Amino acid sequence: MPTTSEERELKLLVPADFQVPPLTGVHGIAGVVEGQPLELSATYYDTSDMRLMNRGVTLRYRLGDD
Repeated sequence: MPTTSEERELKLLVPADFQVPPLTGVHGIAGVVEGQPLELSATYYDTSDMRLMNRGVTLRYRLGDD
């Protein structure tokens, strides 16, 4: 049976010199580990009449991560 998940994405504009503050000690964050950069590839699908996009939905197939 296929699995589904809901993902929310938020894009923010920040100044060029912005640095993420330390996240250790923030409620809900168990730990911080520096990882290797990922190279992701995504393909987006929709109907020919763009029915998904017109309803604010995207269907994506992504490679390169777990």
